[in-house]
Amino acid sequence: MLSHSNNQGESVQLEGFYGKPLTLPFAVISIHPTSLMTDAWNEKTVIVRHKPVLETANNLLHGLTVTRPDAKESSLLEMSLTASNPQKAEDVLNHLIQVYNQISKDERNKAALKTENFIQSRLKELGAALSDVDKKITEFKTKSDIVKDTDTTMSADFSTSQALEKEIFDLETQIKLAAILADNLKETERKQGLISVETGLPDSGIARQIEHYNEAYLEYQKIAGSAGSQNPITVSLRDRMNSTRAAANKALSNYRSNLNLKLNQLISKRDSLTERLTETASREQEIIPLVREHKVKEELYLMLLSKEQENALAMAVTESSARVLETAHGPNFPISPKTIQYIAGGTAGGALFSIFAFMGAAMLNNKVNNKHDLPSTNRQPVIAELPQMNKKESRNTGLFIQDEHSVIAECFHILRNNVDSMLPRPEQGGHVILVTSTLPGEGKTFTSANLAAAFAYAGKKVLLIDGDFRKSSLTRRLGGSGRKGLTSILLQQSSDTTGIIRPLRENSRGMDILYTGPMVPNPVTLLSHPLLGQILGILKKQYDAVIIDAPPYGILADTAILASLSDITLYAVRSGKIDKRYLLQIQQLADQGKLPNMAYIINGVNFKSSSYSYYGYGYGYQYGYGSGEEPRQTTRKQD
Repeated sequence: MLSHSNNQGESVQLEGFYGKPLTLPFAVISIHPTSLMTDAWNEKTVIVRHKPVLETANNLLHGLTVTRPDAKESSLLEMSLTASNPQKAEDVLNHLIQVYNQISKDERNKAALKTENFIQSRLKELGAALSDVDKKITEFKTKSDIVKDTDTTMSADFSTSQALEKEIFDLETQIKLAAILADNLKETERKQGLISVETGLPDSGIARQIEHYNEAYLEYQKIAGSAGSQNPITVSLRDRMNSTRAAANKALSNYRSNLNLKLNQLISKRDSLTERLTETASREQEIIPLVREHKVKEELYLMLLSKEQENALAMAVTESSARVLETAHGPNFPISPKTIQYIAGGTAGGALFSIFAFMGAAMLNNKVNNKHDLPSTNRQPVIAELPQMNKKESRNTGLFIQDEHSVIAECFHILRNNVDSMLPRPEQGGHVILVTSTLPGEGKTFTSANLAAAFAYAGKKVLLIDGDFRKSSLTRRLGGSGRKGLTSILLQQSSDTTGIIRPLRENSRGMDILYTGPMVPNPVTLLSHPLLGQILGILKKQYDAVIIDAPPYGILADTAILASLSDITLYAVRSGKIDKRYLLQIQQLADQGKLPNMAYIINGVNFKSSSYSYYGYGYGYQYGYGSGEEPRQTTRKQD
């Protein structure tokens, strides 16, 4: 039983016998058992998949490769076919070579057949012409009683005349052959076809042009039959045929012109001899044209007979274009897939990808993550790196660090020692320490408060000043909103701080707080008053350290005024937030003295990771009076 699907997708069953044809919608098939089909195959289902011829040929073509195993100019070719069935691949390759050889033989025989038809047509015409000339010569001799020999007195002139006639004869033979070839070329202009390469002309250039035309024509016929006449390659071959035929016509025209010129010269010489021989051989002279014509046609006829035999011999001994040195054969083991190589390649590729990805991420990271990321042009010290707190520590830590024995508390003690080592050593009084940053949210308020606590823990008398007249972040977080502060002192234009500076309740180790006080409409004007310098001078005598929490530098003039009155500027930089290129501007400010005795504090350093994503640089923010909202930061991507 044989079943197949019809056009509607329904299963159709046919009953048949081995060796008997069965008609299917797409083919007529017959099934023949082999020695491998034993009784065990009975009642088993065999699935046969039918594919169109073109699809099957394309699948085979994808697996076919043709290479030169040795030098490029060698004529040796090696063909290989990759397939799942080794025997099928061998049969396809062997049959492909057989078909190629047969096609090449047919193409050569086609050219020889054209030549044979041309020679036979010309032999028929020349045979009729020879018979006509023979009849004319016989009638003329019978009528004029002309014998073969002439008078001995005319032997010398006659010998010369014969030599001229021989040359004229040769030229006229070539002219005739050239005319025949010209007619054949014109015929190919009207109806394309092969041109006989056996022209009989001594000009090798014309023969080469004809050979080139025949090669182009055979290639054109082969490609046009499969690709069509509008294919670019077919059009190119047609143009090549036309140009080659035009070149042959031009060469033939030049050759005929030369022959005619020589012929006219010889005829002129012959006519002069004819005039001398007219009196003695007038009757004999009349027959010479007929004899000459007879000889020309006779030699041409004999030459064509010889060419006919040569062409027949060439058709009989046509050899194959390709000779098989080694028949197709395949290995006994599969060549694909190469599992071990694939696994090794995938492992190596994955490792390389990971390495390049890590290197690329490091190259694209343009943020300051730790002190090693500072540019080479930086000349300011990094006096502390504060570690990043985890979520639990952030929840349990307010403005001040509660655990004095924690890692971050120890980092602030180190910071206090480093700051103390950078401060000048006056005979009496303390110092003014300014803490600022580039952007809001970099931890300057947290740093100011805990640095003050570290000084107080070391037994120093410390005053913490909220110098941010616009945000008053420190004042708000310590519950000092609405109380008197620095603006109150400056507004009353008095250096008396009685009742304005208060001890900090959260720390009883000699740390006081000076809030911002009431908000003012002109903070810059107020800070520019000389009284501020006088007040700080008085406070330096009363405290060992006066720490000012200033606004971010660069967006307001407030910080620049406070920095000019400070002994040291601590510049807070949050890890992974500031572009490295911005530090060049900070270095310029330090070089210009606008940030005196400046040092960096890098805050929130993740010592467990050195990888940060980079999304661009450039910063924008809003800073001014508000109701306690967190500062808004926007990031602009720079191309």
